[in-house]
Amino acid sequence: MFEIFVQGSLPDVDALHAKLAHVFPDVKKFPLPDVESRATAGIVFYEREARLDETLARTLQIMEAVEKGLGTKAGFDIQVRDLARSEPPGWSEGFKEPFEPVPGLVIRPWDSFSGRAPDENTILLDPKHSFGTGKHPSTRLCLEVLAQLASDSRLDSRDVLDVGCGTGILAVAAVKMGASRALGVDIDPECVRAARKNALHNNLSQAIEIRQGSLDAVQGKYGLVLANLVASVLISVGPKIPGCLKDGGLAVVSGFGENQSAEMRRLFEGCGLGIEREFTLDGWSAFLMTRERE
Repeated sequence: MFEIFVQGSLPDVDALHAKLAHVFPDVKKFPLPDVESRATAGIVFYEREARLDETLARTLQIMEAVEKGLGTKAGFDIQVRDLARSEPPGWSEGFKEPFEPVPGLVIRPWDSFSGRAPDENTILLDPKHSFGTGKHPSTRLCLEVLAQLASDSRLDSRDVLDVGCGTGILAVAAVKMGASRALGVDIDPECVRAARKNALHNNLSQAIEIRQGSLDAVQGKYGLVLANLVASVLISVGPKIPGCLKDGGLAVVSGFGENQSAEMRRLFEGCGLGIEREFTLDGWSAFLMTRERE
């Protein structure tokens, strides 16, 4: 089962909800905490995997029609979560003890830690209800790519953008492995709160900034973009990634299965990114990609 979550300003979401409810009777609308003094709301509904692509295509079509009718100021963020294949949540028995997702990096639950501040090889994590404990294969793949970049001295001093940051685990790992600073963005306010706390737990609040939103919350270009998102969201967000990269910048994307890698390869190569290497683990894939210098 997949969760489809859409966020926008309160009046825009009201208009979208009215349209979606005609097609998807189970869609639910609810208010969200104020973001930068703006009243926001969310829409959530659920779909089976067999119908996901069809449902997302229809949802995106309705969103575009509503945005067009409301004018240029309207805009929605969409997030899709695979509930059946997601990693163990932070409060489960699957996240009680420290573990090593890649050699030399230890993830330690925050509530089990006592002692000195964490060193560069330890990440303290309080995931709450957010994605990103390091247990899921797609997260482990991203950590593996970061570790490879660090060992090759290709991560040193890069500024990092983490799209859909969840707990902020990838932003924290990137900075601990050598990146100069990181910006994490997520449309889920619970993720934003969790990621900010995790930056604080790891003494990285000065190096890591967390904002609520998607790529609309980002200005400027970055040396490395991380996007650990489900395939349907990568299809929507992917074409915007090259515009966030500096010349010679790198991108790491994951969250799709090996059986989807050919489709993802066509998507990103069509956007002007070169796939340097594909990493695989337990049926999941990740790409390390480069943006050619203009």
